[in-house]
Amino acid sequence: MEARAAAIEGNHLRSAELLAQLVDASSANADITREAVSQAISAGDMKLALRLVRGLPATSTPIEAQMLQAADALRSDDPARAISLLQSGSAAGDLAFVAPFLRAWAAADAKDQARALTALDAVSSRNLLSALVPEHRALILLKFGRTAEAQPFVDQAIKVSGGREARLRLALSDAYLRAGDKARASAIVQGMSTELGKAGDKVLQGRPGGIRIDNGRRAFSELLVVLAAELNRLRNEKMPVALAQVARYAAPDNSAASVMLGLMLGSRDRVDEAVIALRTVPDSDPLSPQARDAEVRTLLGAKRQGKRFRLRSEPSPEGMPGLPTTLALATSSRT
Repeated sequence: MEARAAAIEGNHLRSAELLAQLVDASSANADITREAVSQAISAGDMKLALRLVRGLPATSTPIEAQMLQAADALRSDDPARAISLLQSGSAAGDLAFVAPFLRAWAAADAKDQARALTALDAVSSRNLLSALVPEHRALILLKFGRTAEAQPFVDQAIKVSGGREARLRLALSDAYLRAGDKARASAIVQGMSTELGKAGDKVLQGRPGGIRIDNGRRAFSELLVVLAAELNRLRNEKMPVALAQVARYAAPDNSAASVMLGLMLGSRDRVDEAVIALRTVPDSDPLSPQARDAEVRTLLGAKRQGKRFRLRSEPSPEGMPGLPTTLALATSSRT
């Protein structure tokens, strides 16, 4: 009862801790264990969530927990385990649609370009993420220095990027620079100086703008950002926050996940947690202006402008910078 009350009040960490006590005392059934895992992920306590999920059979593991386990495997440089986890199936839902992307990046990270591109060829047009194939194909080709071959896929990716366009342009420009093609890197940011700010200016000077999507962890994190945004647009209440938390865990340097998380938490009246998430984005990050703007809007929405308040200390997922618990694309009917 106390755990449920804590969750209703927005204190998901307290709810997770109370439910975990029942699990540890062998007083919890599978439903309570699943709820404990979900509450821990919502609160950003990935260490607790990963410990609790070990007590659940794979067939009844919540979707967000499956994603977390896959992210943890990628952080441990075990892409084969991550792919297996997403293909195992669960009563909660089928996540096999993500697996081809992980296969592609696992091959790319292993320096097998042919296998990486073949994995993307296997993505069906019915796949929920099929629109992202040109983006990932471009990034993988650029990883191998194939700049001219990547260009048409870069153009396709930008056309369908929507609210992610500025960030995607920066990621692609940095990939071009790492491939040694300064001309294409500059071309992709030309005319977007306002949206890209100092990061765009850096690219024009031949320096990285600061956005990297160049390995399996970062690519998986980016996929989760897109899924979270779409579910948020569809007014799903719980899953977008959970996926944004997992995206941050998969790639702690993915500031897009931190900005999105902050916006979503703020729209759900979890103001202190929102500010904590937004303040993990350093001033040097290209998305820092968006993070600062989101923080101001969150505080104004909570009528806390001009007030000083103490942020509650939160548990930090291992490896995540700053205080734990975030993209303009996080369109919510409540923001």
